[in-house]
Order: sequence, then structure tokens, then C-alpha cells
Amino acid sequence: MTAMVEKVRLAVIGLGAQGKQHIESFDLIDFDNAELSAVVDLNPDIAKAIGAEAGVPAYSDMDDFFKAGKDVCDAIIVCVPNKFHCETVLNALSAGLHALTEKPIAISLAECDRMIAASEAAGLQFMVSHNLLFYEPHRVITDMIKSGAIQRPHQFRTRLTCGDMYGSWRDHADLCGGGLLIDSGAHRFYTARQMMGEVKSVTAWLDTADPRKVGDETGFVVLEFEQGGVGLIDSTFHAPGDVFDDLIELVSRDGTIWIPGSEAEYLKSWSHPPVVTGSDIVINRTGIGGEWEVIETPQDDWARSVAKSAKHFAACIRGEEEPITSAYEGRRNLAVLEAAYLSGMERRAVDVSEVG
Repeated sequence: MTAMVEKVRLAVIGLGAQGKQHIESFDLIDFDNAELSAVVDLNPDIAKAIGAEAGVPAYSDMDDFFKAGKDVCDAIIVCVPNKFHCETVLNALSAGLHALTEKPIAISLAECDRMIAASEAAGLQFMVSHNLLFYEPHRVITDMIKSGAIQRPHQFRTRLTCGDMYGSWRDHADLCGGGLLIDSGAHRFYTARQMMGEVKSVTAWLDTADPRKVGDETGFVVLEFEQGGVGLIDSTFHAPGDVFDDLIELVSRDGTIWIPGSEAEYLKSWSHPPVVTGSDIVINRTGIGGEWEVIETPQDDWARSVAKSAKHFAACIRGEEEPITSAYEGRRNLAVLEAAYLSGMERRAVDVSEVG
């Protein structure tokens, strides 16, 4: 574990939507172990404006920022396009800085392994922001499964139903590393693994034979779990413009469980139970005609889960916690994603072990 330090000085690199979310997160929870110390964006106007608003130094030249290195910060949060995660993290590690990168950890396992090797050689923390591992409804239901409060589910299903595409670099497969699955879909894969355990094999149908170059917009992914049971992730960009539906359904001998999505701004779905409010979970233990029982959870949302992910990163740097969202967690998730893409391209089931 890393020796205790004072408040960890964090710099956010990439000031698009998610970079701004990380900056705003400092005001959402009690950040007693970290503080924002710098912002970085290649657009000098954006960097200057956000830096002035946050009251921290702003950089628009990456070389200048990394030369300043530990004079400016102890660690970085990487919010640049997926294609540049590896380059940015390696530069940070060379400058003696810890790194937390947005998902996916990289666009290839080879890149991931380079970053892991560099972080271990430098003795620095390198982690991935799998922030929904900190989302309270997900944590509550996972704890219920592990404790035996409900029997382990046999089925996991989640939708990723989006209207308008995200825009900006996320619409470009070369910058994203693929399409919807490797971008927002990455959250669905690690959530499935959180609740059901590691994935043995993947069978996928995608709307393109070359998703890494063209970008998938619709897909169905079937997961076979090592401990038994199956999962289904269905994804599409072709919903009405204001729809975002990431509802999760678990089927157990003890009931059918619905978990409201953390990202949904507007949910229009035939199976949406009317009793779902806020971030509470509901369970129907008796089937057709049965009552939906509310499992109350601490109120939570997407933004707070992002904040908790960054706070956990700082706690790991300070030596207070062991990483939940380690680089190895990011690698395991990326391996499942790569298996899904290989399956979709070759129209066959793919064992995760086949891709490494």
C-alpha cells in the first residue's frame, strides 16, 4: 500500500462531459481526502474558462503539463477519447503520477498490459473508473446475493436503449475503439460481473461485421457465467431521441428483481414497474398478480457514483483502501468486451480465455 499523504491533488485531463462531471463531483460528497489542483484540455479556451471557474491552473499543452508533473498534482483523472487512454496514462506514470482512467481501460488488451506493467514498475496506482460498482442499488443487491438473502439469480438482463447518439468523439469508432458496446456498454458488462461473477463465454450479434472500425449501434450479447446462469445485454442507439433506459432485471428463485438505471434521464418501457421511484429496488416474490415490494436503498445517482469512484482512488493512493476498481478489474472487463466483439464478427461463441 502507498504511504499516507495529505489531500491527494487531482488533475482532470479532458474537459468534455465526463471531465466536467468529475470536476463537479468535488461538490457532491465529502471529499476529505482529495482536491482538484489542475485542469487540462487541448482547447485553450475551454481549459482557461474551466480553470478560472474552478480556481485552479489550466493547461492546454500536454507536454507542459507533464513537465510540471508533481509540482502541480499527485494524480490524474483521464477523460480523453478512449484511443488516447494508453498514451496519456503512460505519460503520467513516467512523470511519477498515479492515474485513474475512464472506462474502458483501453481499446486493446495489449495497451492495457503496457499500462499495468508501467504502473507496477513505477510503484504507482493505476485504476479504472468503473463507477457503477459504487452505485448503492447495485451494491445492495450484490450484498444480498453474496449473503444468501436472495438465492443467486439464474438470469441477468439489462437494456442499453438510447435515443440520440452521444455526439463528439464518441460517434467515431477510431477514437472510441468501437461503438456502443465498448463505450456506455462497458458499464453493463462489469455490472453483470459484479452481480453474477466472472464470464466464461460470450455469444454476440452485432449490426456490423466490423464494429471496431465502423462502430456498432445495435447488439445482443449473451453471457455464460463461470458459476452458472446466463446474462443478456441488449443495446441500441435507435430509440426516440429523449430515451435512455438502463433498467436491470434479475431472475431468482426468490423473485424477479428490477433495479432502476443510474443514467436514465427519461425511461419509456413496457416493463417499467410503476412503483419504482428514485434509486429503490423492487422485487416481486410471487409472480403474476403479486405485489411489488420496495427494497429501499440510500438515494444515489450517476454523479455521486462518479464522485465515490474518484474518492476511492484517492483513498488507495493514501494507503487507506485496497483497490476495488484496479487495473486488473479493468482488464477483466475489457477481455469480455473483446470476446463480444470477436463473437459478433465471427458469428460464434467465444470463450473469454481465448482473447486473453
